[in-house]
Amino acid sequence: MDARRFEGRLALITGAASGIGLACARRVIAEGGHVLMADRDAGGAGKAQALGGGAEFIRLDVTVEEHWQAAAVRVDARGGRLDLLVNCAAVTQSGRDVDVAHANADHVRRILEVNFEGAWKGIRLMLPRLAAGQGAIVNVASRAAEVAMPGAPAYAASKAALVSLTRSVALQCARDRTGVRCNAVLPGAVDTPMWRPLSGDGTAMTREQGLAAGLPHIPMARLGQPDEVAAAVFFLGSADASYITGTTLQVDGGQSCL
Repeated sequence: MDARRFEGRLALITGAASGIGLACARRVIAEGGHVLMADRDAGGAGKAQALGGGAEFIRLDVTVEEHWQAAAVRVDARGGRLDLLVNCAAVTQSGRDVDVAHANADHVRRILEVNFEGAWKGIRLMLPRLAAGQGAIVNVASRAAEVAMPGAPAYAASKAALVSLTRSVALQCARDRTGVRCNAVLPGAVDTPMWRPLSGDGTAMTREQGLAAGLPHIPMARLGQPDEVAAAVFFLGSADASYITGTTLQVDGGQSCL
């Protein structure tokens, strides 16, 4: 693998102020590229500054059309060519009060708006700019897209919708001969600020309790690390995956085998 395979290229990553998104931004810089770090958390500006001159922060709420339009202007100012879009921004839910019987409708709408519609908005605005360089889209979905989650049904549904969107966009781009590929990674339990351990009935637990309860169900017997997911993202986003589109890559320590 070429350690500088992203040299001279531009990525836009949502949810880049923490967790998997931040790990992806670090990966761009490590591989010689430039990254627009998009997040609604203004703290991302300091993290972009810490990464160096190849990183630039954009204040972006993925649910706001005007924010995406402003991001498109930033891409255009750099020549109008985007090489990689990583849709990583997400919100989650946990606990008995968010199951199908008790979830607040506004909360459910917010989860779908961020996790699914936010990615849709980004793809729609950035697709012409990706096509200019025959770039790639990688959506960060979740293992929850393919398993039942009675304690977080809206979250699971939003990620399943994101996987379906991934496949539809992949086929559209292939049909239209844009050269753009679209894939998704499906992380399992990853050690990020967003990770909230749940018991089987959806009751919130401490991190230590969650590890004790969850690790026996992970064949590799540990949580994943953000950098490990970022590696999968960049495989799918690179020329190393030039004949891969519309697929999902499980990054879950073997849980999908159970």
